[in-house]
Amino acid sequence: MLHDIFSKSNSSKTNNSRNFFTKGGRASSESSQSGAQDSRSVRRKNSEGIWENSNKKISSKFPPIQIDYREKNSLVPTKLLKLNHKIEFKELKVADYIINNTAIERKTIQDFTQSMINNRLKKQLQEIKQYPNHLLIVEGEFNFEPSGRVGNAEQLGGRQREIHPNALKGFILSITLNHKIPIIFTKNEEETADYISLLAKRKSSPSSINPTKSNLSQNKQLEYILQSFPKIGPTKSKQLLTKFRTLKNIFNEKEENLKPILNKNSFKFISLLNSKYNLKQ
Repeated sequence: MLHDIFSKSNSSKTNNSRNFFTKGGRASSESSQSGAQDSRSVRRKNSEGIWENSNKKISSKFPPIQIDYREKNSLVPTKLLKLNHKIEFKELKVADYIINNTAIERKTIQDFTQSMINNRLKKQLQEIKQYPNHLLIVEGEFNFEPSGRVGNAEQLGGRQREIHPNALKGFILSITLNHKIPIIFTKNEEETADYISLLAKRKSSPSSINPTKSNLSQNKQLEYILQSFPKIGPTKSKQLLTKFRTLKNIFNEKEENLKPILNKNSFKFISLLNSKYNLKQ
């Protein structure tokens, strides 16, 4: 119900928990410290770079949930590990979470309102529609002040911007009716993880979609082609292109010349380039 969604309440969610997928940061309370110990007990990174529950007996049988690496600052990945899911951080071209053939864009209230102002969300919504299933998760609670402004200066990134309640409601209606994208409203990161967990447990066929960013630059297109190879991420793809300049040069290069960048994966890279397509599969 819209009335419930926009009911006035304190929507500022202070996140004091330490992030265990990134370096640095200190727990600032006893609850944060206990959460830190709990997070350490459930997380383990395997040889393929996939995070999973350290207890193999309860580790999820479902495929890993692909998560954009910028979501490391959120507690959602940690919650998913606690729910016994495997997760894999990647530089996703589209969306924040990919589960089989479903793309999920996650927005906090602050990010949602800022995206509404600068029109960034409209572009992101068009991009996730490349997947047959797609949805938007809006996390937190809207808090309208007497003046009509949503939240406060801190929630809006330090800028005082007037957003009328009807304008925001109209924007939400436009997403569902015009863009045909379902919206799920969650209270916090834990509830967001619950929804993603339920979606991950649904039976569906793996995605065969190769999504692309709108107006992708030539450099990015070259990088993404290399990143489709195993064990080649954003850093190594840039290093290869910086040194050898073109894909043709990289593909024709000898293994020993690729080894300083790809290390032991240089052999796998060359082997894959020389592999024949199996017509029987």
